[in-house]
Amino acid sequence: MLAVLVLAAVRDGVGSELTRSASSLVHFVALYPAGVRIGSLCAIESYARMATAAHPRQAGGGGHNVVLWVLNRTQVLKDHHQVLAGLAVDVAKANAQRGDASWFQLTIAETSYEHIFAGTSLGTFYATRTRASLGTFGNQNRANAARLALVSKHGGLYVDNDIVFLRDTAHLQKANFVALESGCQLNNSPFQFAARGSPFLKRLMDKFVERYRGSTWGAQGPRLFSRKVMQVCPVTFARASGCNITHFLASVGSARVDDEPWCQDLHVFTQKDFAPIHWGNKAAFLAPDDGTYSAAADNLPRPMCENTRLVARAQGAFQIHLYHSQLTKPEAALCKRDMRRYLRSSISRLRACMCPRVHAARFFGAHSRSRLASNESSATEREELSGKAPNRLDRGCQSIV
Repeated sequence: MLAVLVLAAVRDGVGSELTRSASSLVHFVALYPAGVRIGSLCAIESYARMATAAHPRQAGGGGHNVVLWVLNRTQVLKDHHQVLAGLAVDVAKANAQRGDASWFQLTIAETSYEHIFAGTSLGTFYATRTRASLGTFGNQNRANAARLALVSKHGGLYVDNDIVFLRDTAHLQKANFVALESGCQLNNSPFQFAARGSPFLKRLMDKFVERYRGSTWGAQGPRLFSRKVMQVCPVTFARASGCNITHFLASVGSARVDDEPWCQDLHVFTQKDFAPIHWGNKAAFLAPDDGTYSAAADNLPRPMCENTRLVARAQGAFQIHLYHSQLTKPEAALCKRDMRRYLRSSISRLRACMCPRVHAARFFGAHSRSRLASNESSATEREELSGKAPNRLDRGCQSIV
């Protein structure tokens, strides 16, 4: 059954099975030498759940071709066999209901940064730079560069792996879009350019190399995205964001007052669509969730998990960004200090609802996650949850960091 999920070993690039329909491609990137963290799979599971839950007549667009890019495919399959095998079963059922065995595909693709950057200005740049010269945020910036190259080469949607999907995005498959994160700044996740070879992404990669600032947080990611979109699509950006960007254009010496022709095909989503909860609002993620919240039915096309606090607060957004770089330490600290309280937190409840296989494998193994988190658990289990008895649940907290 795992073959339904993992289609082919990819050693030196991708074959036609990954590029058969650029508009359906969704890229998740986890190029970690130490392996893929189990929490990273939550984004994929939530995407799969929302896509496969959509009624065939309600879902727009075509099928879903999801790719997880990794450095060591064999290690990922070994480390996360339980979760991947479970997802394979879910996907097989959804495909059978639609009478199309390839309607939803998930491929674990083994690659390298060298291969991703080959044939772009990024290839020469990284081949000639030392590790020290890449600056304080060298690793983050290399990841920022990889997403540009992947979408440029293959087309499709790029999404960070620290998000949780709340809605199916099938109807967006043929769109080109970027999304505001806060104020007048775009994020470099998510973004989509449906066709391969986007001239805009090529210009972004060239600018990445030309103005590299490796010790300034965000300079090669969100700030680069924002500056370039504002320069070439000022009308589209200003209309969507409500920002007056005249001063910015003057500061970069741009005399442009209208959009380049291709901008008519670019959609700029607002903050409420893809970043409904600000990254600085840690309290919103760690606050307790008693399960009594509800979202208005007309705000959610499919009211999955609408009684969880964060989904209710998101008010119909496509996703919730969990901001790994900002939440990791406080989330892990709460988990280690009080496991039971953590399992009732908003962020834990969200994961338990939207990516239950990942959440269960992370904390409970073969145990029932619902029973362990409820008042029906045994005295021994309650001791384990409260941290008085050492056991494998501790690994769940450890996997957050």
